[in-house]
Amino acid sequence: KLHRETLDSLRRILGDDHPRTLEAMNELAYLFDDQGRNAEAEALYSDTLARRRRVLGEDHPSTLTSMNNLANIYAVEGRHAEAEALFLESLQKVRRVLGENHPDVANTLYNLGCLASLRGDRKGALDWLDQAVTHGYSHWDVMAKDSDLKRLHGDPAFDAIVARAKKNAG
Repeated sequence: KLHRETLDSLRRILGDDHPRTLEAMNELAYLFDDQGRNAEAEALYSDTLARRRRVLGEDHPSTLTSMNNLANIYAVEGRHAEAEALFLESLQKVRRVLGENHPDVANTLYNLGCLASLRGDRKGALDWLDQAVTHGYSHWDVMAKDSDLKRLHGDPAFDAIVARAKKNAG
């Protein structure tokens, strides 16, 4: 309720396309996503992405975040081709705009690994996850428990990737 009220207030005061309004839209979509309200999250993420592309530009970091958020919803909904296209577009732009060593590169590689696992592509998932860890992904605890990666549990290659991520965490 508070997120909706905040968003409504920002729309009234700053307008629909103000960056703070767009951030509030993204936060509300994230809340829907977290609650499993996929249709509502998708609609709001999609609207936020369209507005950020128009207002902030295709290469703005917030636009790239919106691309990943929408791609994650597509993945959860089983819309794997759409998710992959957005993740790959985001990855290419993040590398160009933020640099190869930016944490968003590692996070997008991780997301591609999760998507490959959901698709049943074990080798692809391990390759993407390996790249994510090579680029600094260190959330080993998330990786070890991520339900998107359950097909990889017990695989020695996966266990080695998780161990490398743990080492990255320090």
